Amino acid sequence: MSSSQYRLHTCKCDSFTCTQHTEYICKTCPSEKCALCFECKDSHVNDLKTIDHKIVTYRNKYEYNPKRDNCARHFGSVYEMYCTSCELPVCFKCTEHENHMLVDIQKQYETKRQQYEKSIDGIRREILYSRRFLLSEIKNDIKRCHTAFSLYRSEMLIKAQRVKDYMLSGFPFKHRCLGQNKKIIIHLSHIQMYEYNVERSSAVKFLSSVKKLNLLYKQCSPHLAYHSQFSMKNCLTDKAVIEFLSLVHTKERGIRKVRNESLLKLMSDDPELHETMTVKCVLNCRHISFVTSDQFWIGDRNCNFSLTNRKGDILCEMTDVCSGVGFHTVNDENELFYIDTENNIKKHSTDLKGPTIFIQTRDSTFVFLCLYWSSLTEELLVGMRGQLKDTFKVTRYSQDGQLKNTIQYNDKKLKLCQYPRFLTVNNNLDVVVSGPGAVVVADHEGRHRFSYTGHPSASAFLPQGLCTDALSNILVCETNTHTVQLIDVDGNFLFHLLIRPSGIFHPHNLRYDAKTHRLWVISFNKIYVYRYLTHKGILADQNFDNANGTNAKDQIPVSSTLKPQEEMVSLKEFKPPKLHHTFSVDGADRCIHISFVKPENAWISDDKDNIIFTNSKGDNLHHVKRKSRNHGIHTVNSDSELIYIDNENNIKKLLKDKKATMIFLANNSKWRLLCIYWSEPTDSLLVGMSHNPLRYQKRETNMQDIQGLKIFKKSDGLACNNVTRYNKIGEEIQTIQCNKTGQEMYRQPLYITENNNGDVVVSDNKEAVVVTDRRGNYRFTYTGHPSGSELSPRGVCTDSLSNILIVDTKTKTVHMINQHGTFLGYLLKDLQEIENVSCLCYDVTASRLWVGSWTNNKVTVYRHIDQTDALTDEAQSCLDEDTLASCSRTNPTF
Repeated sequence: MSSSQYRLHTCKCDSFTCTQHTEYICKTCPSEKCALCFECKDSHVNDLKTIDHKIVTYRNKYEYNPKRDNCARHFGSVYEMYCTSCELPVCFKCTEHENHMLVDIQKQYETKRQQYEKSIDGIRREILYSRRFLLSEIKNDIKRCHTAFSLYRSEMLIKAQRVKDYMLSGFPFKHRCLGQNKKIIIHLSHIQMYEYNVERSSAVKFLSSVKKLNLLYKQCSPHLAYHSQFSMKNCLTDKAVIEFLSLVHTKERGIRKVRNESLLKLMSDDPELHETMTVKCVLNCRHISFVTSDQFWIGDRNCNFSLTNRKGDILCEMTDVCSGVGFHTVNDENELFYIDTENNIKKHSTDLKGPTIFIQTRDSTFVFLCLYWSSLTEELLVGMRGQLKDTFKVTRYSQDGQLKNTIQYNDKKLKLCQYPRFLTVNNNLDVVVSGPGAVVVADHEGRHRFSYTGHPSASAFLPQGLCTDALSNILVCETNTHTVQLIDVDGNFLFHLLIRPSGIFHPHNLRYDAKTHRLWVISFNKIYVYRYLTHKGILADQNFDNANGTNAKDQIPVSSTLKPQEEMVSLKEFKPPKLHHTFSVDGADRCIHISFVKPENAWISDDKDNIIFTNSKGDNLHHVKRKSRNHGIHTVNSDSELIYIDNENNIKKLLKDKKATMIFLANNSKWRLLCIYWSEPTDSLLVGMSHNPLRYQKRETNMQDIQGLKIFKKSDGLACNNVTRYNKIGEEIQTIQCNKTGQEMYRQPLYITENNNGDVVVSDNKEAVVVTDRRGNYRFTYTGHPSGSELSPRGVCTDSLSNILIVDTKTKTVHMINQHGTFLGYLLKDLQEIENVSCLCYDVTASRLWVGSWTNNKVTVYRHIDQTDALTDEAQSCLDEDTLASCSRTNPTF
């Protein structure tokens, strides 16, 4: 006997290492985590995070050729060929098949295995998973039967004297449920045995079993023709009892299905970014239609329209399409419908040979706007606009182009749709229309159900693309707040699913992938794929509609941006601001930016290209002329020297004597400098900059800056923005641009400041405030109060307690948040001393806040923190994240 030792591969999964042997390989996962046992394979294919991964048997990955099976008729021979006519394996001695079509048995095995690969994957990912829920529901039905029968048992015993021979223990209800239970278990065992035989047996056994596959697959479909809701008469008369005891009838209600609500649930954590794609053929994506999981049609409002794949390859381009947004859709046969330039609806077949007219315009009074193919009803929905003022409607067409219904008015003969831009159909057959100011929902017959006009905290609601998910929720992109909002099937706002995540500065359209349950978000030339749903756990005796004894709506997560301490504030932070004094800056027309200079002087820039050096009385002590009208264009270093961006896109330094200037940083690159801030703790300069390669594509295809940092191509998309740190001699030491997932954090920095803890705070393009730590790691984004509401930030600064003060031109207030992003309150609101606040600057020494006005040249100085409170040990410990809740109270109203 050989004494050689063999090493067996053991299972390796993401969460733990099993002791079982490897039987499967995941080709999609990294090699060190792809070995799976039988049980871990089930978990892998049922997890929505890995549901689209490719699972193969271990031997298939390494092209293992199993031992040939012996021929059943000829001893000593093995099966070498396969007869396609008889669908039987044969050896060389099987002469009766000589005139038939014979192929190599291994090749035929691979052909058949690929042919049934989708069916096998469907059994793995859908049938086996959903059957467990069916089995659990049937067991719950049995328990409910026991409970229901116990209520009638005593009464039935009294009224059952005429049927003494009938034994109550043999009550058919229970046996019928038990019979269903047994059948389900048998079906599960058959499916698992089939899967086991397919993947572990030889080619001969596999080929002999595929003949029964279609019948078995139909039997194993998740639609069992059983139902467990029974009918009982309300009044049990003697005659009724006799009939009831003699034969119990079940009430047929169609095919039993597993509801998506039983299989799926919303993730408790933030949506998880799964994938990012760059669309090369379209610069500003507006609409997308799935063909397959790897191919999709995508277009913009400028008639650029292409069929592309996940790699960005252009497979087909269209030239006769209209200029619009939701102007195309794909049916169940993967045929493309689109609106052409002649206001016709054309159909493009899958062979891509050419389009045909599906609906030809006969009524010139209406113009087609958007399309949507409903797989549930197999209908084409068309949104259109009339030549008359404010005349809009949605029509439904059958598969052959026949008009079926028109949705135009509600029950009160009022106009239902207002310029339909995007269409979709929910699982309950509701027609959902996105138009200016509202999302309008009507039932399948055209009756108005509700209109969603946005979250109450927003002043305006401008919806764009929308879609529905497996739970019948409606997801809609909102332009003003740059968010993706989630509402339920009845129009109730649930929460903001995405609140300006990194990289998505303008979500314009959405698509829900029903196969993988993932959300595609379109922004400019990027597609972001998120996962926000997950499978429910499989517990056999659990009622999945009420798993934890709570209402399903109670389990809806609150917006991920909201912090637990949102309504809590530090004890020493809130004291009503006191007016110290007010002055007007001589020679300025308004105040755009303020840079403080000790002891009580400041540099103030206006809208007439002036940077004015003034004191607390408003005297014009010195000024610098420049042409550009950017926002945070100047700062003051530790030596009280002015540093500013000049007209040639360079950074200059005005010496302390104010008689000479020198170039601090010569910028000869294609980057446009937007704002600067001097960090005293690190003696470094933070610079916000932007680069748009499309501006220079006529000059050169590839562009490189003089620093040698990045090379941009035309395919790289829209503008890139970052914050770069330079040391005292102008050397670059840090670049802050992307988060850990590689998504850009800034759209266009307008103002920069630095907090006491080293955080870099950026007021980003009048939309949000983005905060990173000193290493450039993303911390949070503030989008207003409550989270996801409209915010138009301009000037920003920090105070002695590390609070962040933000000018909001939308509400004409100053927001105060702490260093962790928690909203504390409105520091300045409805004050008479100043109107249209535009910029802020904080005097740390005197604990005073300088506030500039956009309307005039007025500067107002406030005090909102006592000097005894500033940066004491007690106050600093109170700001610690772990102890914040213990030293806080309710926000007072100013």
